[in-house]
Amino acid sequence: GINAEYMGGTCCTEAAKCDSYTCTGSHHVRIAAAATTHCGGLTCLPADEGTCCTNAATCNTYTCATANWIQKADASSLYCTGLTCQAADEGTCCQEKAVCIGYTCATSHWVHHLSANLIHCAGRTCESTDELTCCEPAAKCNTYSCAQPTYLLKTTAAAIWCADLTCTLVPDDLACCQEKAKCDAWSCQTANWVHKDAAGTIHCAGLTCNSGDEGTCCQEAAKCSSYTCTGSHKVLKPDAATIHCAGLACFLSDEPACCTTAALCTAYTCTGAHHLLRSDAATSYCASYDCKAADETACCSTAATCDTFTCDASAHRVSKLAANTIYCVGLTCQSTDESTCCATAAMCSSYTCQTVHNVRRGNAAFIYCAGLTCTFPADESTCCIQAASCTSYLCNTDHWVRKANAADLYCAASACRTAVDETTCCKAAALCSTYTCHADFNVIASDAATTFCAGLTCQSTDELACCDEAATCNTYTCSINRELKSDAVNIHCAGLTCTLAADDLTCCNAKSSGCNYYPEFTTIPTVTVTDVSVVANIADVGTCCDLMRTSLQGYTYALFSSKDGSCTAYKTDTPEPLTDKVDSVGTTYMVKIA
Repeated sequence: GINAEYMGGTCCTEAAKCDSYTCTGSHHVRIAAAATTHCGGLTCLPADEGTCCTNAATCNTYTCATANWIQKADASSLYCTGLTCQAADEGTCCQEKAVCIGYTCATSHWVHHLSANLIHCAGRTCESTDELTCCEPAAKCNTYSCAQPTYLLKTTAAAIWCADLTCTLVPDDLACCQEKAKCDAWSCQTANWVHKDAAGTIHCAGLTCNSGDEGTCCQEAAKCSSYTCTGSHKVLKPDAATIHCAGLACFLSDEPACCTTAALCTAYTCTGAHHLLRSDAATSYCASYDCKAADETACCSTAATCDTFTCDASAHRVSKLAANTIYCVGLTCQSTDESTCCATAAMCSSYTCQTVHNVRRGNAAFIYCAGLTCTFPADESTCCIQAASCTSYLCNTDHWVRKANAADLYCAASACRTAVDETTCCKAAALCSTYTCHADFNVIASDAATTFCAGLTCQSTDELACCDEAATCNTYTCSINRELKSDAVNIHCAGLTCTLAADDLTCCNAKSSGCNYYPEFTTIPTVTVTDVSVVANIADVGTCCDLMRTSLQGYTYALFSSKDGSCTAYKTDTPEPLTDKVDSVGTTYMVKIA
């Protein structure tokens, strides 16, 4: 035979062991002795499945480790991953027990515990045996506070169940609560008290109203003092403040209780100045049940004023001033009011005429004006007439004549009177001193200042009255160194008497010797200089004087220089002395001549 040792070493080797085999059968796992169990050949093949493998353990052999977990219902047909179930098979074999939240409490008015979603039943589903585990009685309404202030718990709240462990607004408020009673269900108990407005919306304190709600539901009814009577002449009764209307406000239906007829004005005594009861006082009413001062206007009228009264014009009676402020005795003025309302009209003697040249009539003291005082223009023609013209007046004073404008002048009355109108119409005639004589050699008479012309101005017809013949030169005595002309008796002087100043040249000539006047010295040649120095001797004035001429500031001067101290200087154009006699030899006098 063959050598066994030889075979073992040369021809044979150890077969593969089952621990190298992967079981393929459903729920098969290697046997526990797989490490010492040989397959049929050098490798394990499916033919070795029965040798190497066996069924895995089923879950019914496993005890769930997680709290509140339990084997699945089909645990006997569920396989673990090995010959024995291990912790890794927990999810395969086990499931969480059912929680109470999925349970429906069977007992009436029982509800889930507050944490029902965390409480587990005994098994995979909750059963009636879990009732106590999962459920407890619901809350009752007596543990609830109604949400609305006008609601209270029902009287049976202790027997009414809420929907859950605590009562909530929804859905328990309606089940637990009832609206408080309203005031319209209450009958007010206090006398003269009535329901408040909208009593149907006011709540009592409880589910029924009682006497404690009286102040809530009721208040005193309105009093008649708040009412306005509407009936004709109806006014509040005297005690209206203590009479109650039927409701909170007084209405027409309360009128009989509140109102009475107002007092008649005949019960009133007027107090206003000049006030009297109206003529219809018996049918006029005061504003209240009795008449007061406020009824003065309604009951009284002002007495008639005198402006409504007609005074007797035939007796020259007229209304007094401000007749509209004078009152008659009654509501209308009667004849008995005549002396109150009327007075005698004014006389024209008190009137001053206003129209120019009008004067009061002569009988003005017996003529009446239209009113208490005479006025313009109403009384002008009655009282006045045009004054007389001065043209109708004859002047009475000696040498007085009518004024030139006499046609425009008027006397003080309708007829001119000497004592009154003389100075108005007349004035003194002109004096001869205002006249210029016209006849040759005639001059104003010496009494011209007291002699009157025939009229307001002197005319040629007054020549004889006003003028006399002028004096002749033979009545004149010439000045020094001069002598009368030879025909002096036929030469007239300038006036009634001859004078040095006016007539010396006319009546006299220079003597042939002595200091003679130089008559040619009436014109002097013009010499213009800038100072007062003597320009030249213009002329030799006789033997006494030298005439010199100069100019100063545009004026012409004549200078006389005395030769012997007896020179008298005269103007060049009239024989009138310019200076005193020059009595110092060589003294020069300057006389302005232009």
